[in-house]
Amino acid sequence: MKIMYMGPASDTPVFVLRHKATGVLMPDFKGRAGGTFIDPFKPEPGSVPRLFTREKSAGDALRWWAAGKAQPRYGSSFSEFPGDSQTEFLGVKSEPVPGRSAADWEVVPVVFYEARD
Repeated sequence: MKIMYMGPASDTPVFVLRHKATGVLMPDFKGRAGGTFIDPFKPEPGSVPRLFTREKSAGDALRWWAAGKAQPRYGSSFSEFPGDSQTEFLGVKSEPVPGRSAADWEVVPVVFYEARD
């Protein structure tokens, strides 16, 4: 089975992130670090493009990636009772990465089809 690109989409598309100047597709990520840690111009061996089922999801991922490497922040809340502290989620902090800009990328709809030999 061969998977081919066919566009513009006539059936239900999936969406990819494409670099406007080079045509590079944003790769999917492996492991726990998340998509904001990947360098699309130095993909892992064997990586494949990241696919999204909704255009909004692709745009959200692009905005998070452009903002920098995102990491959750946690803190402890303490109680007046000994041993009754709890870990609280404080939010997400993004560490900016020079050169990242959402304006350099576009969300592109694609449709895959099976090509029979």
